[in-house]
Parts: sequence; C-alpha cells; structure tokens
Amino acid sequence: MSNPMPSECTVAVNLPRVDEKPIRIGRREMIGELLFAVSISNILFLRVWVELLTFTPANTFFMGQPPQKAHYWAAVIGVSVLSLSLSFMTVIARRGRSKILARAVTTTQMGLVLLALNQLRLASSTMIPSLYPFLRQPVLGKIGWAGVLFAGAAAASMVIGAFYVLRNRAVSIVKLGVLVLWPLAPIVVGQATWRAIHAPALIPEQRSKTDLAERVQGSTRAATRMVWVLFDEWDYRLTFEEKPRDLVLPHLNEIAAEAMVARNSFPPGPDTIVSIPSLLTGLVITDLSARNSCEAEVAVQGTNGRQELEKMDSIFSDLKSRKKTVATVGWYLPYCRLWGHAMDYCVWRETDSERVMRADGVGQSTSDAFRNMVETGVLSPWGISLGAERASRTFNELMSTSLAVVGDSRYDLVFLHLPVPHAPFYYDRHTGGYRRGNNYTSGYFDHLALLDESLGRIKAVLRESGNWDRTALLISSDHGYRNSRAFDGKRDSRVPFLLRVPGITTGRVVIQEPFSTVVTRRLVADLLEGRVRTEESIRRLLFARANNEPTFSAELPAPTNYHLANRTSKAVYTTK
Repeated sequence: MSNPMPSECTVAVNLPRVDEKPIRIGRREMIGELLFAVSISNILFLRVWVELLTFTPANTFFMGQPPQKAHYWAAVIGVSVLSLSLSFMTVIARRGRSKILARAVTTTQMGLVLLALNQLRLASSTMIPSLYPFLRQPVLGKIGWAGVLFAGAAAASMVIGAFYVLRNRAVSIVKLGVLVLWPLAPIVVGQATWRAIHAPALIPEQRSKTDLAERVQGSTRAATRMVWVLFDEWDYRLTFEEKPRDLVLPHLNEIAAEAMVARNSFPPGPDTIVSIPSLLTGLVITDLSARNSCEAEVAVQGTNGRQELEKMDSIFSDLKSRKKTVATVGWYLPYCRLWGHAMDYCVWRETDSERVMRADGVGQSTSDAFRNMVETGVLSPWGISLGAERASRTFNELMSTSLAVVGDSRYDLVFLHLPVPHAPFYYDRHTGGYRRGNNYTSGYFDHLALLDESLGRIKAVLRESGNWDRTALLISSDHGYRNSRAFDGKRDSRVPFLLRVPGITTGRVVIQEPFSTVVTRRLVADLLEGRVRTEESIRRLLFARANNEPTFSAELPAPTNYHLANRTSKAVYTTK
C-alpha cells in the first residue's frame, strides 16, 4: 500500500509561542512617562504650594493661624500618592497591547494638563494681584458672560484645532513642557518637608485683661445701649431700588419703618481693608500695609507719613476710656489682635473661603487638596465648592456668637461685622438651605434674603431679652457690591444706612442729602453718651464734617485680590 500523497491545500498556521513576553516600551520612554507623572502631580498642587510656601509675616495679618504641620504633611502625601498612582497607571497601560488603553492614558494626561492650567490661573492671580481682575471673577464685570464664553470657546477651538492638525506632535510638545519642570517637584516637596518639621508657631489672640464682671461693676452704664451691624458688601441700589420682585425683605422693612434711612450714604473706601478701619477711627484711611499678625501701618487722607493702626484712637478706645463695655464679633480683619485690649469680649474669623488648607488633620487636609484640583472658589462638580461650604460654616458660627452677645445687656456696644451678602454664595432663599453653590452673581439676592433673615434673628433676640426698647440699632456696610456690573452692567457706590433709636426715631425718616459714613465713630460715641437726643441733632452730626462729599467717586478702580498677596510692604484693595 503506497503512502498517501500530501494535500496541496495544506495551510501552515503560525501559532504564538506560549512563553512569548508582552511588548515593552523603551527604558528612556518609561523614565520620561514617570517623570511626567511626578511633574504634573506637583503642578496640580500649585495653588497649595503657593499658599503653604510663599506666605510672609505680613500675610499672617489676615490669617486665623498660619499653615501648620498637618497641612505640609498633607501636601507632601498628596503629591506622592498622585505621582505613584499616575506612574502605576502609565506603566500598566504602556506594557499592554491595547491601543484603547494607551489612548485613554494619553487623554487622561491631557485632561490633567488642563486642570494644571487652571491651577496656574488661580495661583497667578494670588501671586500677582494686578492679574486678579483678568483671571478671576471680576473679569465678568469687564466683558460679561458673553465675552467670557466667547473667549473660552475661542481658546478651546484653538487647542482642539492644534491637536487635530498636529496630533501626536502636539501631545509630545505639551508633555515635554510639563516634563522639563520635574526638577521643581523634589525641591518643593523638600521645602514642605522642612516646614512640616519646623512649622510656624500659633498666633496668640489679644484678650482684655479685665474680668467682665469687674468691668460691668465699675462701668458707667448707658441709658441706651447700641448694636452696630456691618453687613459686608451690602449694596443700596440692589436692596432698595432694583431688587427682584420676588425678593421680600420683611425684617428690613419693619426696621426701616421706624428708622432714619439714608438714600445717599457713601462708605469711606471701596474695600473692607480701608473702609472698616476708617469707620472705627473716624479718619479716611487710604491704604493699609500689614507688617505681621497684629501690626499694620495706614495712610490717612490729608496727612503725611504712616501711622500704626493698633495705636490709633478708635471707637473702642473711646468707650474704654469712658468706662463702657464692648463686645465684638467680626470677620476678615483681626479685631481681637488689633483692639482686643479695649474690648470686653471679642471673636473673629478669617476669610477662609479662598484658602485650601484649613482642616485640622492630615487626612482631611489631603482630601481638601485633591478636591481643590477640580474646583474653584465658586464652581465645583459637587454642586457647592469647598470655599462656599466653609463660608457657610463661618457665617453660622459668627451668627450664633452674635446672637449671644446681642442679648447680653452687660454690653453697652455690640459691634458685628458679618460676611453676608458677600460671596461665595451658598444660601437658597427659596428653600432656606445652605448648599446652593455654583453661582457667580444671582446668588447675591439669595444672600440679601439671608441678611434679612439674620436681622430677624437679631431683632427677635433683642425682644426676647427685654433689650429692644433700650437698644439703638445701626445697620450699614463697608462697601457695595463690587461685582454688580457682571449682573446688570451697573455700579453704584452707595451703601445702606439705617438708624433706629428708641425714643428718637418713631417713624420712617428719609435722609436725601449725601454724606460719608466715616462719621459713624462719633455718632456711636455720642449716642452712648446721651449727647444725641433728637432727629435734628443726628442730622447735624451726620453733616458736621467740613468736607462732606463722598470720599470716592462712583467710578471705582477694579478691585484686586489681597489673599496672600502682600509680597511687598504695601497691601492692595481686596475682594477677599
């Protein structure tokens, strides 16, 4: 039997070898990918690094406390974890055969670059205050939402077009730009580690050395006590003339019905940093330069040289010399450090809505740092930003403390500086909730409702404590809504000024003539001393200044950001 002939249709099939190894990328390429992961992680923490590593003693003036060990360790851990995670993801993707996975990694890397550019925007506006109006919220007042959207669309089109034309080359150029910055990572992490070991000392708060009971016993009690409330960034026009029809302010209207109401009152300055010191000292302060946590020098209009703010006469020193008792609950300015020696009770909170590292522990601080990478002070994918959440907590804490001292008849003067209707916006006037975020401008009216609700609580406490009929109530502001142009294209410098004095103001009295609220120091002192007894005497006091015109025009310079921006001896106006 003959052997079968081989078939002409036989096809040879080359099967892969069982021991074949996966394709590996080159060592140089892998090292480049790992260094990219380190560099982009470091850049994504840029805002945190600016906050932790660049502050000076002058910056601590506006801080409750400087960054502590937990904050530095959290940043070091955050950068390390992010670098390792991105490196691991890159290695897994590059060692595999899937083009889809490789493209996903490249897309993720480019997305991280976009987030890094946002960090650069935020950090630059902090480091260089002159850039703030062009890189942050005030730009809305310059070009409006349409301009912002057009500019964003144009930039996005250019980026997409470049990537479409250049494709892999564009990706390589971007990655190279990030890669060359990798040496900064060990330098910055090294600095943070050193500071974690040698963290700045805590700042002590100045307290009155006299026991309140002793002070009350030896004080000259006023027949009329006073509650002076400054609501930050409260705008006259948007409250009384052009507010939405569905915004109802019943408590404000009730107080106005038995108060002197000014229609043309102007603050002494365009920003808190100069306006409130002017109100407290009775002098028009045009500039403030912080030196450390409790010292600042100011320039006073019409004088040469500079003066130490904490040593200047103020309403607090006036009342202490007259044996009156004072309680202060404030925000933004370090009231207790500057004037605590002249007060019987003092609580203040910093404006922490712009700071990333504010938590006490390492874990929460690390979480906040990661959250900061994908949100701004206003916008967040979680619906409300970390800054807005903190602002909400700060307001409620200050409000609770305020109500406690408002109802305490031992205090002749209760001075309150509260952070509403100031941004960031978080209150929802329709639901009464405190988690309405992602709102640049229209939230201002929600915060006007919150202001009104706060007035209602203050009024209720005064009545429940039996102090309503012996307490003068003055409510005003340090400046108007500086971002109002972003809302309706208009800007008005006027602030509300309402004064209710039991036995003197029995009905609504409108003051049409313009005046500067810098006279408030003298007004408060004279009311508590009993030297003002009629509406006419109040009018004469309001217009007693030789130069009674508004201290600045309605056309204000664009505000800039003060937060951690005092790199020289001179502070700048602030949006906080």
